Amino acid sequence: MIERAVSRGDVAATLAHYDMALRTSPNSKQLLFPILSAAIADPTIRQDLVPYVRHGAPWIGGFLFNALDMPGGASSAAELLLASGRKNNVALLIDLAPGLLTHLVGSGDFPLAERLFLALPKADAAMLADPSFTMRTTDPVYGPFGWRAIESADASIAFEPAEGGRRRLYVSARLGAVGDQILLQRTLHLPPGNYLFVQQPEAKTGENSITWRVTCLKAGDSSAPIWTSGNDSPLRIVPTCGWQRLELLVGSDRSDAVDARIDRIGFARADSLLPQAQP
Repeated sequence: MIERAVSRGDVAATLAHYDMALRTSPNSKQLLFPILSAAIADPTIRQDLVPYVRHGAPWIGGFLFNALDMPGGASSAAELLLASGRKNNVALLIDLAPGLLTHLVGSGDFPLAERLFLALPKADAAMLADPSFTMRTTDPVYGPFGWRAIESADASIAFEPAEGGRRRLYVSARLGAVGDQILLQRTLHLPPGNYLFVQQPEAKTGENSITWRVTCLKAGDSSAPIWTSGNDSPLRIVPTCGWQRLELLVGSDRSDAVDARIDRIGFARADSLLPQAQP
């Protein structure tokens, strides 16, 4: 079908027929969406689809959402959106970004995920290395590059407004029921180096109910954590650890509950105080 159209050089005409069918016969998407979702892996077909994205074809959003469930579909959909230009499709980009970014990070395609993230409104490279709680970093539009709460029947996470555009984190959990459980996570892009963790208010000495940890992210690899809070050791990011996941865990051997407020967290560069991180 469309693959033969590529060989004949008439992709544009084929897409025009698909466009007409999708506009006039809603049931046609059940047949055509899977075909198009598989076909957009071809750069030629993606390029001919750009005008339909730019001009907001009524079926394009549903088609791109459908593509997320296809093997490699997230990468192809992201490339199509980027080729179409942010100016022409901001609303579509915002709708698709959380799912696209989650798929791309999950598959380890960090360069493409970063490009898509930077195309979003108010996104910038500095945000990727800033773990603080702000209106931007808690906005779900940024997918895994923003803070994401993990649902739990025995714990709750809430962000509330604070001064200067910041947000304050509240954690509540029944420790005996929760055990060790991830309640909050975010993907970061800290440059190589040594870092000291800062939290306000500071955790009390011996308090073991709330823990932060960092894991290196690599495609197809579930690495062990490289740093855990509470032992005063620095976080060392080596050049091979280009992307990281920061997580908050709640857990304790005690059976009581925890209610905590965290105003801010951060990683302060400490290369002048510590040996340089090595691969």
